[in-house]
Amino acid sequence: MKFFAIIFLVLVASGIFISQSDATPPLNACNEVCYNGGYVPECCRAHGHNGGGRCSDDGVNGKRAYCY
Repeated sequence: MKFFAIIFLVLVASGIFISQSDATPPLNACNEVCYNGGYVPECCRAHGHNGGGRCSDDGVNGKRAYCY
């Protein structure tokens, strides 16, 4: 019985860790939109940046969203 309790706790702890590690800031979501050719100003507004946004390629990291 103790063995199953330990396995259960390990599974629960790993589930919590995985769910937290998948979380990304809103700007990362807009980077995905930028990379896929979507409309970035709308994504920025949806994440609380009222000024809109734009895509820019810095030549090193690829396309990134800039929200303002």
